[in-house]
Amino acid sequence: MSSWIKRAQETLKTIVDDAVSSCDGMLKVRVCFVGYRDHSDKKRFEIRHFTEDIQLIKYFISSVKAEGGKDEPEDVTGGMRKLLNEKWSEISTK
Repeated sequence: MSSWIKRAQETLKTIVDDAVSSCDGMLKVRVCFVGYRDHSDKKRFEIRHFTEDIQLIKYFISSVKAEGGKDEPEDVTGGMRKLLNEKWSEISTK
């Protein structure tokens, strides 16, 4: 599973870099990260709130580790709820 997680982390960092470069300095880019685990895991979520510090968010993404994992369903819905409850800017599209 760790190879899949590492690949997902690298892909996410590429997506963030692409979003920043596509704005060509004309728009403010804020990024947050919500990682989720199994419903029964002690630490179900890894959250980094919205930030303009792109290097910080990429470091955070790299630092997230797979923990728990008793093969129970992941809390995808809970992760989405956490994401929607983040402090979005007034002009953001969810």
